[in-house]
Amino acid sequence: MSRPSPATDSLLERRLVAEHQTLAQPLRNLLRREPVVCTEGEALRAALQRMHEAQVGAIVVVDGAGRPCGIFTSATCCERCPTCRCGRRSPR
Repeated sequence: MSRPSPATDSLLERRLVAEHQTLAQPLRNLLRREPVVCTEGEALRAALQRMHEAQVGAIVVVDGAGRPCGIFTSATCCERCPTCRCGRRSPR
């Protein structure tokens, strides 16, 4: 069994250090845009429309005070809504 060359070891070490630095960053540094949100009283159709327009697969649900209280995903729609047309199939 051959041992990797020192150049390969160095590349691997650099990749591991870069990965560690990325994983150590606060999430706020990785966000690219504001989260897409809806209120907990909003109609499903409106939430799905907002997700479609923003081209996202999930939306943060907020309460009356604007605090996050859940996440709604297109997969959840497929699981719970028999007439779902969001483009995903239920993983059953």
